[in-house]
Amino acid sequence: MRIVRRLLPAVLLLAGACGGRGDLYTQKLAPLPLLTTGDALVSVVPQTQRVVRVRQGEKPQGIPIAQGARRAVRLQEDLVAVLTGDLRHPLLQLVSVDSGDVRTLELPGAYDTLAFSADNRFGVLSYSTASLGPDVVARNLNEVAVVDVEAREVTRLALGTESLAPRSVVFAPPKEDRQYVAITLDRGVVVLDAKAPRRAPRRIPTRLSETQPEVAVQEALFSPNGDVLFLRLSGMDDVFAVELGREGDELTASVNFLAGGTGLSDIELPPASAPAAERSVLAVYAGSQEAMVLDARGLQDVPRLPLGAPLTSTHVLADGRALFYDAKLRTVVAWDVATGKSGTVLLSAGFDAVRFSDALGTAVFRHPSVGSGGAALSVVTVREEDTRLRVRINPIPVSRTVGVDVMDTARGRLYFVPQGQFILARLDVETLAIDQVTLDAPISALHYLPARDMLAAQHAEPALGDVTLIPADRLERGAAERVRYFTLADELDRAPEGP
Repeated sequence: MRIVRRLLPAVLLLAGACGGRGDLYTQKLAPLPLLTTGDALVSVVPQTQRVVRVRQGEKPQGIPIAQGARRAVRLQEDLVAVLTGDLRHPLLQLVSVDSGDVRTLELPGAYDTLAFSADNRFGVLSYSTASLGPDVVARNLNEVAVVDVEAREVTRLALGTESLAPRSVVFAPPKEDRQYVAITLDRGVVVLDAKAPRRAPRRIPTRLSETQPEVAVQEALFSPNGDVLFLRLSGMDDVFAVELGREGDELTASVNFLAGGTGLSDIELPPASAPAAERSVLAVYAGSQEAMVLDARGLQDVPRLPLGAPLTSTHVLADGRALFYDAKLRTVVAWDVATGKSGTVLLSAGFDAVRFSDALGTAVFRHPSVGSGGAALSVVTVREEDTRLRVRINPIPVSRTVGVDVMDTARGRLYFVPQGQFILARLDVETLAIDQVTLDAPISALHYLPARDMLAAQHAEPALGDVTLIPADRLERGAAERVRYFTLADELDRAPEGP
């Protein structure tokens, strides 16, 4: 495997922090967590003021950005959004990893969290309590900023709630005339229109009556048409369904309390084939051990399924079937809401993670231990029969507990690494074929690059940058390329300043 950076210059630069480089390396390199685009790894390095692109067969390329990078997220295609600058001059920089183009927007505050719509058109920036400390003693955490990427405009908004800080930001599907955004709080939720940010946002209390205190929002999701916001609240069994509308310039909200079972534990959008799917929500009740599809308008004739166990979570597959499960239990239930057919299977043990291949209608459950004392993976598939769904389990023993994994959801391939090992393995969930390759160093994380069908195995030197790139369909040492010290991209090539 090819070494792309020389060890000695990197060590000298980091350890000595001298030689005409000013104060560039007077502090330890601390890159932000690695990001991925469709075909590249992206490392944001605040100390070198670079966004670094890493691809197989190419020299790592550094793209200059402003100082003070503190948070970065990947947007669609090759775009990366980075919060940079300082308290006096905060910035948002949108970086094209492919072209190296950087668009810079000045911000009204040094925000530390960011979320963007699915089409990259709008973003919402906010503060968190984690940003308070010796350098920042207080902030108005009810303040957010709405970013219009196309217009390059930033609008500052005061939410004016009694909550300390936002908990999450959820975007509705974009519409031609509006872009609703829900900001969830520990007391209520605020909805605004990102296409008209200067219009007053709508604050929606989260309580059953005026005499009761508001409770925190645990989960929020929009209906497919974006006109209904479904909320799961702390300690409440009713699903809050908020129908949104507009009267002139005013955003309106009508709340309906959707009663179902007891012990509401999860909500999800139902399959498109479900009755009234465009305005319904799939709710899971661990207390009454059932699942049902609730209509936002409160209609009572709804599809309902007894689960037979206190399951807490659901996932809707691309084929229109829903899976129900709980990490501490062995029971997995499948339900086709449109036909009413269902099926159940018992896993060999509880699990610590589950990965889905929606396109293939398959799930892989990861068991840290099974009765025999080892670890295992369970491949669960769902097939339709005349009167029911057949849920089948294929157990795969593993030498040790799986430490890290990543799923190629389109092709149905799970890549995983047993804890403490140098071995990268691939499981094909359709054929159950298994391949493996031994790399040169322990693996701390796995990333999948779908545009190149490439795997990136991250090793235990995040400060310097150390990954192995290998084609996902060729787990061979001869096809692998180890790229090291990429966090120093450009810096090793720049001549020292001064005599």
